[in-house]
Amino acid sequence: MGVRVPKITASSVRKPLSERGYGLIGTSPAIDDAVGDYEALVEQVILAAELETAIKRLLDEVEKTKRRVNALEFKVLPELDEIKSFIALRLEEMERESLFTLKRIKAKSK
Repeated sequence: MGVRVPKITASSVRKPLSERGYGLIGTSPAIDDAVGDYEALVEQVILAAELETAIKRLLDEVEKTKRRVNALEFKVLPELDEIKSFIALRLEEMERESLFTLKRIKAKSK
């Protein structure tokens, strides 16, 4: 559709056990599970943020297009129709004038 949609990339949300910042001996496995779940949640939040931004931008583009269509439908096209009918009437009038002038010239020449 021509709308620029951002692509969010996270640099390594999941970390190995040795880089998590806490000791493995003094903690329970529940903390490891909680950290793993948190990292998975952060990945899902990043994906949701990307999708939300894309949807917002598409919605803005739809609104702009809707305004343009309304402007064309209710302003530009009626004005063009009015101009078209004016031109048609003016051409008919000029044709009648030229026909009358030709008849007049013909009458004078006789």
